[in-house]
Amino acid sequence: MSETLDAALDYARRGWPVLPLWPGKKIPLGTLVPNGHKDATTNEATIKQRWGSHPDANVGIRVGPESDLFVLDVDNKGVNECKRQ
Repeated sequence: MSETLDAALDYARRGWPVLPLWPGKKIPLGTLVPNGHKDATTNEATIKQRWGSHPDANVGIRVGPESDLFVLDVDNKGVNECKRQ
């Protein structure tokens, strides 16, 4: 098993629906999850099949009420520009 498959299975066992992302990106791997985050799952057989065909895929987790997860994404873009003014 790959590290990302192990991680995906671990997250799914916690009740967090997962989906494969393009390697090195935050974009759903469209060929496996054409409906994006709506195709996230906790089904181990589906997860093994998806990462079996793309073992280098990143792991995405669907957040919201179905996973009881909340994400705060803070970007520092433009911070240095504001300090110079």
